[in-house]
Amino acid sequence: MMKRILTITALILIHFHALAYYPTVHNFTKEEYKGGAQNWAITHGAGGSMWFANSAIVEYDGNDWTRYQTVNHTSVRSLMYDADSERMYFGATNEFGYIHIGEDNSIEYVSLKDGLDTTIGDIWAIHKADDALWMRENNNIYLYDFKQLKQFSFNDKVAISAKIGEDFIIFVNNHGVMKYSPDGKFKEIHGTESLARKRVNSILPFGDNLLFVTATDGVFLFDGSTLSDFDRELSRKLMQDNVYCAATDGRYLSFGTVQNGVYIKDLHEGHTIHLNTYSGLQNNTVSITLEVIRWPEPSTPVSNIPEKTCFRMPA
Repeated sequence: MMKRILTITALILIHFHALAYYPTVHNFTKEEYKGGAQNWAITHGAGGSMWFANSAIVEYDGNDWTRYQTVNHTSVRSLMYDADSERMYFGATNEFGYIHIGEDNSIEYVSLKDGLDTTIGDIWAIHKADDALWMRENNNIYLYDFKQLKQFSFNDKVAISAKIGEDFIIFVNNHGVMKYSPDGKFKEIHGTESLARKRVNSILPFGDNLLFVTATDGVFLFDGSTLSDFDRELSRKLMQDNVYCAATDGRYLSFGTVQNGVYIKDLHEGHTIHLNTYSGLQNNTVSITLEVIRWPEPSTPVSNIPEKTCFRMPA
């Protein structure tokens, strides 16, 4: 199965040769992938298919591209695949729900917004809880238990959300890091107060700890009580290049930057690979999701790199 790099308008399947590190790129036009110029999210589905949040929900099975339009014809902002139910959850503008493809390839589209007397904006992230969904809007967080929608509002934008283990953690601009508590409220995480005025772009698991990735202030390790600098040498480079987003799969840490491509740190081997336009990327502004790298450039096409290369990130 291929792994992919996604431009906000495009996709690149990222596989690097263990010695050369320079990928061979095959470009797809937006006419081929049957979507608009801008992709907002990407994830894996059943059988290794790739799904994109575009002007519609776009699926790529390695051969064919298929579009699934939302009922209100708004752009899709987020995707989350639930392997247990084999549902592809999506968030759009004033619409959310899921698509399920049966064994006979029948398509079931279910709108979970239908029947709710609430108007919501763009849903930028969806996370699975035990028997519910967390959803992040601009200044709101929603908890949906498949019966009712509970809303948590904030004065400033909720920039990032993450479901790590049993914890649901958010970062609110100018307020800082918060965690949903058993009493049904979001509370600040003590020890992270110094992050409140920084631009936190990602919250990642790191063993039993957390990593907070900022745009221009470096990467911080949080052990549950105190913050400390993480990999100062790498952080210095990231501070200069302005981090857009970050991701990890436990083996690799990836940092997409605004000015200088992507850095991929192998946590087992300790080395870091740096890729930018000189080494095959089509744009130096890169942001990262869990299994992909994407960068915002409306004119960049979709591209792929063959599976036969032996180094890839993330797996």
